[in-house]
Amino acid sequence: MKVHHSLFCLIFVSLQVRSSRSVETHYGVSGGNITFPCSFLSSGRIKIFCRETCEGENLLIRTRDDAAQIGRYRTEYEREASRTFPVLQVSILELTRSDAGRYRCGLGDSPSSDSFLDFRLVVVDALLDGNKVPHLHRDAGSSLTVACFFEDSGRKRLFCRGGCGKDEVLVQTDAVRADRGRYSIEYDKRRNAAVVLVTITQLTQSDSGRYRCKLDRAIRSDLDRDFSITVTDVPDPSTFTPTATQSFSSTSESFSPAVSSETSSLCQGMQRAADSQSNSNVLLMVLSPPFIIVIIALALLLYWRKTTTTAQTD
Repeated sequence: MKVHHSLFCLIFVSLQVRSSRSVETHYGVSGGNITFPCSFLSSGRIKIFCRETCEGENLLIRTRDDAAQIGRYRTEYEREASRTFPVLQVSILELTRSDAGRYRCGLGDSPSSDSFLDFRLVVVDALLDGNKVPHLHRDAGSSLTVACFFEDSGRKRLFCRGGCGKDEVLVQTDAVRADRGRYSIEYDKRRNAAVVLVTITQLTQSDSGRYRCKLDRAIRSDLDRDFSITVTDVPDPSTFTPTATQSFSSTSESFSPAVSSETSSLCQGMQRAADSQSNSNVLLMVLSPPFIIVIIALALLLYWRKTTTTAQTD
């Protein structure tokens, strides 16, 4: 009995530690895909993938199948002998900015026995690990968010335009988050790494240039990640200027009434000439000798028939 009681306490403590740990943050690039592995202490027949409260439209997938997909959301249950705990892989395809938020994945044998694991999703425009310097293109008026990954932490976080010189620092802080006008910086400390999240809102064409996110370390050399931005102004429909082709089309249309009037007059003249020619042909046909002979013959025939009818009556 004491053994069973100790085992129950051990499981209870494990669940408490698991539920009290902080929510892990994952980063995905807009337009890409992301997969998050959810590890559980015990298996379950019901697999759940949901958002926030897991009610209504927030319940993305609830299935008993090992693999399922609904729209852009997908789950895959793995229970292998080599794994200590079962894993439920949850995925989101073709990420958009609106996908950012808190999610839950769960396993259970009944709705009352479901155990959940929460995670936070941040959707960014680029993930920087130092391997390359990306060149990003954005429209004026939009915003830009970049996640800079580092292998170590630092005492200060900086967001700069250029090389982080004296007049190039946009935001500098030792806090988790800091804002300065249109610029903001957020720090995510991990076990063996750190993420610096930098954002620019309401972009203008003058924001085009090279930027840097940096970790200032006390002992070792500083760490930095660079990227470039090109901001393009969006054309204003009210200031639209017609092209040469459109101007030519408009000019052609302006001359069309005159051309149509001349064409109409010409057609009417041709019609009157045709009618006059037709009347002349009829007159010539009436005055021709064969036509006169036919008329005389018809008159004589009518006269003969009339005379014959009168004689028979008398």
